[in-house]
Amino acid sequence: MIPLWLFTLGRVIVGGGGDQVRITIPYVNITIILACYLVPVVGGLLIKRHCRRLSALVVRSLRPVYVVFILMMFSLGVWSNLYVFRLLRPPLLLAACLLPYVGSACLPQCSSHRRLLHGPFIQFLSKTVGGVAQW
Repeated sequence: MIPLWLFTLGRVIVGGGGDQVRITIPYVNITIILACYLVPVVGGLLIKRHCRRLSALVVRSLRPVYVVFILMMFSLGVWSNLYVFRLLRPPLLLAACLLPYVGSACLPQCSSHRRLLHGPFIQFLSKTVGGVAQW
C-alpha cells in the first residue's frame, strides 16, 4: 500500500502537485518490515506442524503473558484517555446512545426521498440495530 500511496497522493503532498518531483520507493524498508512479520509467523507454523510438544508448551507458557498484556492494555488505555471520560456527561451519553434509534425511527416520517424506503435500503436498515450489523 505504501507504493500506491506514494504514486497517488505522494506527489501532491510532497511536491505541491508538480510532476518534477522524484519519489523513491523504500523497497528495502518494505522488505524488512515484511520479513519481520513473516519470519515469526512461518516459525510458529513450522513449530505447530512439526513439534507438537513444543507447541503445547509455548501455548501454555504464553497464556499468562497474554493475560498480563491485556490487563496492561486496558488499564493503560483507560488511564491515558481519562481526560476524555471526564468530558462525558450524562446528557451527552444519553444523546449518543439514542441517536441511532431516533434516526431509524424518524426515517420513514422525515424522508422526502420515498424511493430510498424501498428495496435494499430498508433491508439494510432492518438488519442493523443501532449501527451494528446483525448478520
